[in-house]
Amino acid sequence: MSKKISVIMPSLNVVQYIRQCIESVLNQTLEEFEILCIDAGSTDGTLEVLREYAEKDNRVRIVHSDIKSYGVQINMGIQMASSDYLAIVETDDFIADDMMEKLYTIATSYDLDYVKAEANAIYTYNSVEVREPLILSDTDVSVYGKVVNLQDTPQILLMDYYIWRGIYSRSFLMENQIVCNETEGAAYQDIGFAHLTVLHARRAMYIPEVFYQYRVGRDGSSSKSMNGLEYTYLEYERLIEEYQYEKKLPKGADIFFHTRMAKAFVCEYAHIIRGADYKLNGALQKYYLWFQQYIQKSIYCGKLNNSCFSDAEWKNLLMLLQAQDEYHTILKADDTRAKMREDSILSQIHTETVVIFGCGRIGGRTQTLMQNCGKKIAAFCDNNQALWDTVHNGIQVISPEKASEDYNDCCYIIANKADCRKIKEQLLKLGISLEQIVEYN
Repeated sequence: MSKKISVIMPSLNVVQYIRQCIESVLNQTLEEFEILCIDAGSTDGTLEVLREYAEKDNRVRIVHSDIKSYGVQINMGIQMASSDYLAIVETDDFIADDMMEKLYTIATSYDLDYVKAEANAIYTYNSVEVREPLILSDTDVSVYGKVVNLQDTPQILLMDYYIWRGIYSRSFLMENQIVCNETEGAAYQDIGFAHLTVLHARRAMYIPEVFYQYRVGRDGSSSKSMNGLEYTYLEYERLIEEYQYEKKLPKGADIFFHTRMAKAFVCEYAHIIRGADYKLNGALQKYYLWFQQYIQKSIYCGKLNNSCFSDAEWKNLLMLLQAQDEYHTILKADDTRAKMREDSILSQIHTETVVIFGCGRIGGRTQTLMQNCGKKIAAFCDNNQALWDTVHNGIQVISPEKASEDYNDCCYIIANKADCRKIKEQLLKLGISLEQIVEYN
């Protein structure tokens, strides 16, 4: 049986998640694939689990890497793959059963260099998985379902952050010599890979379906690293100096490249500052200065402006570039106010058990806050009848009427910004008192 997709799975000490991950791949509705498990020396039992699956299923192949580098592992998989298309599944994540079949059908039907779908972010609290759509603020939904490229649709540079959302033509990667940076560790080497695929692709597609489940914030993950500014610098320095990336961009794409870099810089800088009591480690100052000088030059030369930023984002960026210490002070004050708002919400909750009204993104954040402070969630309720009698993030969803009957003495948290006033009136009519109603704002 010829293989249609080679699934590259880089692993290192993920025994807690590896079974869920590999079974989600083995259970694909598309059967003609191989799994390349590139392990970088796991010592926690991950390798033993992989061997167990390899013995039972000949589609699973274990490969050993002597170098602990995510980039090395991905590149080994690309070289060893025997299929026309490649997928990358990180081994603390998992995927929908039909992901490979649907993406392969689209890729072959349109002769694509790559196709990417959307993803959920997964947060785990006391063994309960909370899912939120992984939404990028710069996503342009008008490009969904169309064959696109950077020449005609330069804004795709701003919506293509993650390399594991889709599948790639192996010949496309090989012909354009697209590989990951082979820096040490499992952090950020996909930045360069993502930029290069967007640059070289002549036929790409993005679709709105959600297939990939991306685990956020686990111990040992790169997303919790305090070296993100350094890793981001290494990726962009490589793109600019080694690949001469900026010189290869088509006309009109400059602003999107510089916007992408600037937003990555602000994001990683803020993460590090928050974890270091709002002070920058002196050893990291050189990376700050590199970004500062490059971005300021981009603004001066007209290659970067506020057109792709919100007013708050642009103000934030300029402050970080021009007044580093003041930026630290304001960030700390903003975080303090956010914590005070959360404390204010919690102070209004006078029951140990709560009902969350709303199953959307705010509902997920409300669930996270409640679980972090030890509150018990009796149920979600929602006006969308299609959700009734289903389970959302491990919690039952019921109608508002049933919630008011079963949980009349609970606190109700409204997790809906647009219809907050209407929902409050609805709860009052159902017999829930004003003192029981809290708005998550």
